[in-house]
Amino acid sequence: MAARLSLVIVLKKAEEARKELSALGQVTVLTANLTSEKGLASLLNTIDEQHTDIDLLVNAAGVFFPKPFLEHQDADYDQYMALNKALFFITQKVAANLVAKGRAGAIVNVGSMWGKQAIAATPSSAYSMAKAGLHALTQHLGMELAASQYPCKCGFSSGSCNANLRRFYP
Repeated sequence: MAARLSLVIVLKKAEEARKELSALGQVTVLTANLTSEKGLASLLNTIDEQHTDIDLLVNAAGVFFPKPFLEHQDADYDQYMALNKALFFITQKVAANLVAKGRAGAIVNVGSMWGKQAIAATPSSAYSMAKAGLHALTQHLGMELAASQYPCKCGFSSGSCNANLRRFYP
C-alpha cells in the first residue's frame, strides 16, 4: 500500500515545488505575504477552514539584509519581526488544531547558525536577533507541547539547507 502524503506549501516558487512534489501525493499550494497583517490573517483563516489536518509544519521563511548594526532602518527591523510574528501564529494555529483533534505532529523551524553564533565577517545583527528568537520559540514549543497529552515533536535545522529544498527558493 502506498503511503498517503498531503503537503501544503507556502513559498515563493510554490508552483514549481507543487509540480515536482505532486508525484509523491496530494500537494496544496498556499501563498501569502507573511509580512502583512492581511496576508497573515488570510493564511491563518485558510488553515483553519481548509487545512486543519496539517501534522507536519516546516517554517522556512526568512529574509537577510547583511548590513552593519548602525545602518539598519525601521523597515529592515519591521520585516524581520513581521516574519517572526507570522511564524509564531502559523505554528500556534497548526499546534492548536493538532491538540483539538487529539493528534500528534511535528514542527521544524529552519533557522540559522547566526542565531547562535555571531559571525564578524558578515554584519547580521538584526538577522541574528530574529533567528535567535526562532531558536528560543523552538525550544519552548518542544517543552510545552511535549508535556501535553498530544505531543508535538519540535526540531530545529540550522546552517545550510538541503540542496533539494534550496532549489525552490530564489
